[in-house]
Amino acid sequence: MALLQLHDLDGERGRELRRNVFERGSLTPGYVLMCVLSAGIATFGLLQSSAAVVIGAMLVSPLMTPIAALGFGLATRDAGRLREATGVVTIGALIGIATGFLVTWISPIDDITPEIMARTQPTLLDLAVALLSGIAGGYAIVRQQGETAIGVAIATALMPPLATVGYGIAALRGDIAGGAMLLFLTNLAAIAIAIAGVARLTGAA
Repeated sequence: MALLQLHDLDGERGRELRRNVFERGSLTPGYVLMCVLSAGIATFGLLQSSAAVVIGAMLVSPLMTPIAALGFGLATRDAGRLREATGVVTIGALIGIATGFLVTWISPIDDITPEIMARTQPTLLDLAVALLSGIAGGYAIVRQQGETAIGVAIATALMPPLATVGYGIAALRGDIAGGAMLLFLTNLAAIAIAIAGVARLTGAA
């Protein structure tokens, strides 16, 4: 329980933290650019079956910030913030899918690699990883330990599934696109709910 004794966040610190989370999760040109770049990197990594390149895409993906805002919107029951964060996440997801589609369409490589298949069959283990990662990310946010969010981004792998959806659409493989979308939605829901729970428990909401 000592880890969760942060109820001084009820005051000005909490308001400042929430302001920062919502500001960082807003739609900006930089967010759009990083979504395009991370999705492009992820798609090339998937097509080459290169785990190192896919991890690089996870590191530069900006999706964690609006998902954190989504979690705080849930925790604070702020409908306006919730709609805004949902819109930013949706735009990022659509950019990821479109970029994956375009890169696959123009690429001479269109083989179904192991890295692609790994993101088409979500399991309960993926859900467990996403939940634990969301808890870690939420705690890092309330403790203002932003570097931990990088580890969360890697663990939940938010952008590669979206790039895989784009690949599935370009390759006319509905099973691949559907499985990858399910994985992304599972990760999205789990991490947002976990962050919301941590925000409530610590008083940050």
